[in-house]
Amino acid sequence: MRSLSKLGKTWDWGAQKNRGSMAELKNEMSWSRTRMSTLHSCKRQYYYQYYLKWDGWSWNAPQRRKLAYRFSKMSNLHMLVGLAVHDTLKLLLDQLWKEGGITEPDASLYARKNILTRVWRDAEKEQWKDSPKRFPPMFELYYGQPVSTERLKSVGAKVARCVQNFEESDLFADLKADDFSRWLAVDPSFRDRQNLKVDGYTIWAMPDFARKTEDGLCEIWDWKTGKVNPDDEVQLLSYALYARDCWGFEPEQIRLYGFYLDPESGPPTVKEYPCTSEALDETVSKIRKDFVTMHSLLVDVPENKPLSEEDFEQVEPGFTCNYCFFKELCDR
Repeated sequence: MRSLSKLGKTWDWGAQKNRGSMAELKNEMSWSRTRMSTLHSCKRQYYYQYYLKWDGWSWNAPQRRKLAYRFSKMSNLHMLVGLAVHDTLKLLLDQLWKEGGITEPDASLYARKNILTRVWRDAEKEQWKDSPKRFPPMFELYYGQPVSTERLKSVGAKVARCVQNFEESDLFADLKADDFSRWLAVDPSFRDRQNLKVDGYTIWAMPDFARKTEDGLCEIWDWKTGKVNPDDEVQLLSYALYARDCWGFEPEQIRLYGFYLDPESGPPTVKEYPCTSEALDETVSKIRKDFVTMHSLLVDVPENKPLSEEDFEQVEPGFTCNYCFFKELCDR
């Protein structure tokens, strides 16, 4: 998930104008669940998100690149729920890990006021015109989709439920009494950060939380604010790849958990996903197939240079189009 810390970085337009004197950033191919979701839902959207937007942050970039970059930073109410919950749980766990105790008196209030309200109000003021990275535009506001007061209240209530369900969980009670020296990761912080690679390509696998248990197992947790999704297993198995290849755990030592904090169909639930050598091998195979598909959309693989925009097929009109952040760029 995108961290709130990313929304608070200072944007230096002067530095952007002088980028020519600095080392140029390179658009390198990589794999993540988010990137693959975009690739498989609409290749034209994938082109906008991972190619057209590139260098769109520069003051002298062509207008379409600037627009693509703006939309690549866009959020919506559904994503904002995830952001508020993930960043609040990160705050709580970071305090335990680094300070040994909880100092945030009301985490759900922090999530609603400091994240939900602030991001929404910044979007209402169109602060994204100065920096979409610091102040992401909101889909509903940008594209003029009415949002009722009741809808906004329901979003705040959902965030509060997710945070409260975590704070009241057996897991959180256990973590507060845990040996923090065995903790391996609180996204995006890692005790020993390494890059996971498959065939030389970076695999972005950053679990929300990971720890080594007293009996030597590796527990990996992912916080979920919605219902179970078939892609959740692949995501957690990519984290298991990281645990195997970067932390040195054997597959049978790895435990994978999805914590569904507010599934909307009942109480919060924890779902364990099996981790085996066969499952990890199959995950690597899926990743390699995804790279084959990504390579097929390039005219120059080593330079990650894409085909023309028209070569990136559009999805059939429907749900994906209705909620696409890049609607203003697409000829539909």
